[in-house]
Order: sequence, then structure tokens, then C-alpha cells
Amino acid sequence: LTLRGLTLVNGWASGGGVVYANQAGDVEIIDSTITDCRATGHGGVVYAYDSGAVSISSSTVTDCSADNSGGVVYAYSARGAVSIIGSTVRDCSAVTPLSPGDRRNKGGVVYASSSESLSVARVNFIDNSGAAASVLYLNDLRQRSWISDASIIANNGITIQSLNSPIDWDCNLGRWMPSEGAIFGNISAPECNLCSAGYYGNASGLTEASCDGPCDRGYFCPAGTADPLPCAPGFYMPVTGAASAESCLPCSPGTSQSTAGADRPCDACPPGTFADQLNATGCTDCPAGSFCPNAGTVQPFDCAAGEYQNLTGQAACTRCPAGE
Repeated sequence: LTLRGLTLVNGWASGGGVVYANQAGDVEIIDSTITDCRATGHGGVVYAYDSGAVSISSSTVTDCSADNSGGVVYAYSARGAVSIIGSTVRDCSAVTPLSPGDRRNKGGVVYASSSESLSVARVNFIDNSGAAASVLYLNDLRQRSWISDASIIANNGITIQSLNSPIDWDCNLGRWMPSEGAIFGNISAPECNLCSAGYYGNASGLTEASCDGPCDRGYFCPAGTADPLPCAPGFYMPVTGAASAESCLPCSPGTSQSTAGADRPCDACPPGTFADQLNATGCTDCPAGSFCPNAGTVQPFDCAAGEYQNLTGQAACTRCPAGE
């Protein structure tokens, strides 16, 4: 069944306010506007039991509801995927409790159980509600679901409930989303959740805040990092998990580090040179008239009386000739 280019208003039924499919084929709704449709049971717009795929594309669905589950789509034991593509779904619900505390009202937009999978792309879900999962309720789907370029805002309570039905999110690098369980709040993909500070994510399909793991030694990772950032020359980081540039340790006076991304303490200035400040990127030759005798010299020493040094970068002074 294909419904294309229609305006559907005030549909009402015990199951499927627009379409009731029981052991039927695919259902497609394309380029349509659907408003104020209701089911006193399941599926405010589409009820599909033991049927084919259910697809809503390039459409707007507003103020549709089910007194039980699936404010827009109810799919149980469906042989094909449920997909919502290039559409807006607003103010839909599955929230009328059958008794006080009842939680059977699942999926303010989609309820899919024992079915194939779910695909969502280029969709805005706005102000939807459900007693258990205001937008998507997925249970025991046979294949992994996929969500890309979706905005899910101002929906109440649990936004998505996914039970034994993992979701693959199309997130930017440095971002993650849980694949299963209860997901709360506003959601935007590909923005998703930032990898935690001190961690980085340079792969897709990340499902935990730790993403690909802790930032490497010599590097730091602010929240949302895809590629770890090296500590600047003059600094080093000997442990993993640095969260900011301020975490990098400065070279102490008498030492220097000329390269970025150092993971060990800075090098001591060789004899004949010195470094008198923190985070030096190089050592300075001792000036004429002074000497720097040891590795790690912080300040040059003046030549003693009766000694001289007319060269720079020297570790010792020379005795004056007799009589001079």
C-alpha cells in the first residue's frame, strides 16, 4: 500500500488511525501531511502486525496518538524495517495509562517489537511523549537499527528505550551515543555526546564516554577530541589521560624540550649552556665572562678574580697568565 501526496486529518480507529495492516505487505506514506489521527489501541497512524516494511518519508505528522503504544507507528513481528526519512514528527503521543502507574504506553512515535529494524534519517522529532519512551521504543529487533541526521528535542522522560535492539548512530568523530538501554533528554546526530575530557574518539560507532580510550602520553584531549593534541615544545606529559593544555608539565629551569608531544621529562642543558626560565624550548650559551660548569645549569657563574673567558658557551674559565 502506498499513500502519496495526501492530507490526512482526523483518522480514527481501534488500531491504526490511518492504516491497519494485519499479515499484509509493505506500507508507504510519502509526501503527505497527517494531523490529529488516533488509535484507541495501538498505532496512531499505522498498525502493522506480521506485515512488511513500514515507511514514512518526506512527510509531516502532527498531533497523532495511540491510547496504548506507538503514537505514530506500531510494528509487531514485522517482516521489514520501519523507516522514517526526511520528515517532521511533532506533538505525537502514547500516554493514556490503562490504570494508575501503567507502563504499557510505549513509544510516543514508534513502537517496534520482534521486527526487522529501524532506520531514521533527516528527521525532526519535537514535543512527543510516551509513558515509556517518548519517541522510540525498540524491543528484540532482528537487525541493528540506524539513526543519522536526526534532531530529537523537547520530548519528555525517556526519549529512546532500546531493549536487545542495538542502534548504530552516525556521529561525528570525537562523539558517542549509547547503543542500547534508556536514553534521556535532547539528542542531535551527528553531534551526539562529546567524548569525555582526557579521552579521544577517532572512529565511528563509539558507545561509551571513554570513546577510543585515554589520551596518549605527550598529548592532551579536551572534551570532544578526535585527534589528540600534542603538548607544546617546552612542555611534556608523562601519563595518559591529560584533559587540557594546562595539564602539560613545563620544563623546569635548567632543562629544555624543543619538540611537541614529549612524554618524558625535559633534557638537561649540557655544560656550557643554561636555561633560567620555565618551559624553555632550547638552552642558551653561557655569555663571555661567565661559565656553566654542569648539566642543568640555571644561571651562568661569573669567572672568579684571576680568571677570564672571552668565548661563549663554555663550561669553565681560564686562569689569567702570570703577571696579568
